[in-house]
Amino acid sequence: MKYLFDLFKAHAATVLQITICVGVFVVFAYWAFIINFFPAGITLSESLLFVFAALMFGLFYSLWYLMAVAAVHGLFHWRASQTKFDGGLFIIGIATAGMLGAAAWSSQNVMVLVAPLLGALILLMIPWYWRPLPRGTPSGQVRRRERDKALITLTAIILPLIFVPEITSKLISNSMQRLGFRQMDVSVSLDAANQKIIKGVVDEFDIKLHSCGSNKNPEQIVHHVNVLWHGLGERTLIEMPFHADASGSPYQVELNRSGVNIVRRPGSQASIPLCFSLGNDLLFDTYASTLTLEGITALTTLLENVKVYEKHSERLITAVSVTGHSDRVPVSSANDSNQKLSRRRAESVAEHLKALRPDLHLSVKAAGSQTPVSSCSNSLSKGELNECLAIDRRVEIVIQTKAK
Repeated sequence: MKYLFDLFKAHAATVLQITICVGVFVVFAYWAFIINFFPAGITLSESLLFVFAALMFGLFYSLWYLMAVAAVHGLFHWRASQTKFDGGLFIIGIATAGMLGAAAWSSQNVMVLVAPLLGALILLMIPWYWRPLPRGTPSGQVRRRERDKALITLTAIILPLIFVPEITSKLISNSMQRLGFRQMDVSVSLDAANQKIIKGVVDEFDIKLHSCGSNKNPEQIVHHVNVLWHGLGERTLIEMPFHADASGSPYQVELNRSGVNIVRRPGSQASIPLCFSLGNDLLFDTYASTLTLEGITALTTLLENVKVYEKHSERLITAVSVTGHSDRVPVSSANDSNQKLSRRRAESVAEHLKALRPDLHLSVKAAGSQTPVSSCSNSLSKGELNECLAIDRRVEIVIQTKAK
């Protein structure tokens, strides 16, 4: 025991340095090659991240590589001159080789199987066929022999990392996810500053967010996003996987980390709302409840986006509610009201959605002017007030989903 303790003390500093170097490589590779993002503000005191990153990456890689070592050793150990055939080892070799083969089949990449097996074969050939040097061998030759063995061992260990970069990328990403810096398919709560950033992206690229919040903060919670980096540094990077550009690449947004909080949902079976707010100015003419051509196009596009979401997220729509809203300016027509107008518009939207998707279970609500999101002063001119109140003239569509 004392020998092991002394050995640890003698090499602990070297092991720690190697671990930190591996961690720096893992974290840098994740930033530079996987998410193309650098979170400014990482301090020296946070360098412990590199140790944990190295340990987590080493754990995943070791499991994969040791399976290959077990497969090669179990299947071919009897080829070594000093080893006899062992049925138990042979069965272990078949089992581990089968698991690697299944992983290669699922990833559609044969190198997932071949690369670690090749590295393991090179590693095991050293004790199998590299016979010890005889007594009296010159020390220079012994050192060269040990250097060659170390070089071959290192080559055998890193070989799979070179030949299967896809697996290396997945191992690094999984390491970041296990450490909590990467969170996939989660909800995030945003402060006012980050809401403004998100709203700018929505307005610029004409995309809709899967978000529901309070009347004053309609985009406070954003659902179904991938948080690619969060926890250290000044910036957080989120990805909206179900909103892609023409090339199929998801939109990514950098946010202020201090204003982003990850909301942990209670399991994949939880019902999650997808909220879309469409302005009445887009859907209807002034005081009208018949959909315009632009409104019909907007609803058709909305349902196409929902179909894409259903396909990629593997979730089912359980219910859809359509709520009409109006601004606070009273309707001037006799026997009419803001409440009635908002209901007619909600019913018109619901009828069109039903025609496009007969399977949807729809409910219609009318909120009138009771839930405004604007804060317009009455001192504004009539034209300015009408423009300021535009965000209150809206139809909100809430789609409830659950896992299949």
